[in-house]
Amino acid sequence: RDPGRMASASSQITSEKDDIKWMEEAIELAWCSNPVDSAYCVGAVIVDSDGKRLEHGFSRELAGNTHAEQCALMKLLEKYDSKSIPKKLKMYCTMEPCSTRTSGNKPCVVSILDADCIETVYLGASEPKEFVKCEGISKLLENSIKVITVIDPASKGIIKKNCLEPNKHILDPRGRQPFRIRALPISNQNCVTWKICAEQVLPSESKWKAVDRLAPLSGELQVIIETEKKGQNASKETIKVATFMYPKMQTDVKDQKTLRQELVIEAVKLSLRLDIQRIKLKDPGLLKIVESILKENNGKDMDLLLCNQCQDQEY
Repeated sequence: RDPGRMASASSQITSEKDDIKWMEEAIELAWCSNPVDSAYCVGAVIVDSDGKRLEHGFSRELAGNTHAEQCALMKLLEKYDSKSIPKKLKMYCTMEPCSTRTSGNKPCVVSILDADCIETVYLGASEPKEFVKCEGISKLLENSIKVITVIDPASKGIIKKNCLEPNKHILDPRGRQPFRIRALPISNQNCVTWKICAEQVLPSESKWKAVDRLAPLSGELQVIIETEKKGQNASKETIKVATFMYPKMQTDVKDQKTLRQELVIEAVKLSLRLDIQRIKLKDPGLLKIVESILKENNGKDMDLLLCNQCQDQEY
């Protein structure tokens, strides 16, 4: 799909701080979607004209084959009767609302029009063409719904990238994966810890089951970020150091080698994004994998240190 299609079709772009804030919240909601191999993970937020959040939703939040926009609207309509529902609302969607559904259910564009309360739809990304040809943008515009693309001026492609990221298990060029990888920040007093999680993609027989906010974990790798002195002398110059803990895997994971490598790849990419200057490895089996990934990603002059003397730590 032409990456410029969305912006040209909507003809409007915004970089307002509030619009970016609401889109970032929608992205967080998209990550709450239980990953399945036959539908996207999307987040949606409904905001009134005063900038107050009225409702939100994410894919498969409610029972059945539910989409993010559908969930947000269903919850909104439960709060108000048809006469009291607010008008001129804004809806922030990480992905273009669907115009066709392979399940035959009502498309999200039709749900938006039927609700008769959404004035503007803000988008982070157009719908990829993996499943159907989506005409959500054009159908909204044809029915006098404003469509605006949210772009971060600091990095014009980052919002689109972040909106599509929860769907890597579908969109990865290597083919669909039985898991989805993401990094979760966890802070404490002395360092910042990131948890690289592998979330299972459910098998088809249970793909529409209502689930909790997070999918079950099939693998995990912790990355601890600290600062250390650059050299052995008394210099005050410090560097950022990332320590990769021992990967943890559930015993029922079929291809542990592949999953382990995917966790490490994401950990290295995180380290590159955070400008880490040294990586400490507590698992000697990770050394060759990390070296290969750094070479592929032009990993600057990053030090690699194998901590054989480090004790295994529970986390």
